Amino acid sequence: MTFDTLIVGAGPAGCAAAARLARDGAKAVLVHRPSANQRHSESLPGAATRALAGAGLDPIDNVIEGRCGGTLSAWGSDELVVSDAFAAPDGPGWWIDRNRFDSELRHCCVGLGVALLTGRLRDLRRRGRGWIAGTAAGADISARWVIDATGRTAAVARRLGAVRRTGPALVAVHARTTTPREQPPARIFLEAEADGWWYVGASSQRRISAVAVIDPGDARRLRCQEHFVTRLGALPNLGGFAGAATDWSAPQVSPAGGAWLDTVCGQGWIACGDAALAFDPLSSQGLLGALASGVAAARAITSGNPCASLTGIEARHKDILAAYDARRYAAYAREQRWARRPFWSSQIGRRSPETVSSMA
Repeated sequence: MTFDTLIVGAGPAGCAAAARLARDGAKAVLVHRPSANQRHSESLPGAATRALAGAGLDPIDNVIEGRCGGTLSAWGSDELVVSDAFAAPDGPGWWIDRNRFDSELRHCCVGLGVALLTGRLRDLRRRGRGWIAGTAAGADISARWVIDATGRTAAVARRLGAVRRTGPALVAVHARTTTPREQPPARIFLEAEADGWWYVGASSQRRISAVAVIDPGDARRLRCQEHFVTRLGALPNLGGFAGAATDWSAPQVSPAGGAWLDTVCGQGWIACGDAALAFDPLSSQGLLGALASGVAAARAITSGNPCASLTGIEARHKDILAAYDARRYAAYAREQRWARRPFWSSQIGRRSPETVSSMA
């Protein structure tokens, strides 16, 4: 099978790249490896409307589960402070179920003529000016370009020699329950504690999800439903969401710390989404950044001047990394109530070398 571009990974970044390529007349294939993990519900910022339009993806109204009007955060004090998204240039965002959202994006891509192969990429090798890839199903794929949209593993880029860097270690422990309220929360509730921070938001209809962002060494205890709910219930502002431990799903753990590649493109390949730069969830930019970087990768390929476009992709990556790291550092430094606790001191004790060098 011969294509213009092989995209490994069919999450938001991979789908945005595939849809944009298809809209621009390129022949693309998505290789999708399903995950056994259930994704927790997330918020999609208002600016995602422009990112989806830039990708050429159809509206996804059927997977929207309510508007997200901003945040109520207790950060630096016990008092909840309102950040109203209705005043933002793109307006309020939405609550989405990530599994349904990703599935709908893949469905849209197939509707645009993108081929979708399910399974694992077995091997990838350079041939002339292009690539030959083998899949676990036995099919060989020939393509001029490869896009790495494999998420935090950055499997393709690392195979091609790119180095993965990481910021301070973090994990997210998340679980779901059903709220007795007729109306689920209209905003994200965020609260800092001595050993991490939490956020609570709506999932679908009357369900809510709670997420603890903590040090990896603390995750084992929080995987216990009773300990998870007890710790949530101890929070001054979010404690009211706790309820009974038996009402919650079994907590799941996923990586949450910032991570990035030292180089995000090379001869015939580009990394995008979490493969290129994975954000700390405090930034609330993960999905938006994935969509935007997928579109940028596709446009670089179809630009007619790939060399100049790759230079632009690399420069854009470094600018985004520097801005992200500076904002993340400033945000964690604002919380001074537990500045000497291991969690908080670790978040401001190390910064990316790219950021430090850019500030010198």
